[in-house]
Amino acid sequence: MAAELSAFMAARAEFNDRAADKAAKSDGYDTRAKRRRHVSQIVLQLTDIRDFENAYMSNIPENLQSDSAYESAERAIGSLEQAIDLLRGAY
Repeated sequence: MAAELSAFMAARAEFNDRAADKAAKSDGYDTRAKRRRHVSQIVLQLTDIRDFENAYMSNIPENLQSDSAYESAERAIGSLEQAIDLLRGAY
């Protein structure tokens, strides 16, 4: 029974690998130029999110800038900037 289960799981894993390869190619990730274009779109989206978060943070009144919401916005902006820099550096 254990051998049959192992064989089934191995066949399933192989099927999933082939399906993932096919999905990657059909999604347009099969060339470097296409991957670069997708990464550029992601960078633009992250930049928009960072800008909205910046606007949110700048609208927080001074007396609430020590609040956890302000600190969360600061951390989010820092993380987004780091992700943007990493993605730009990758391509």
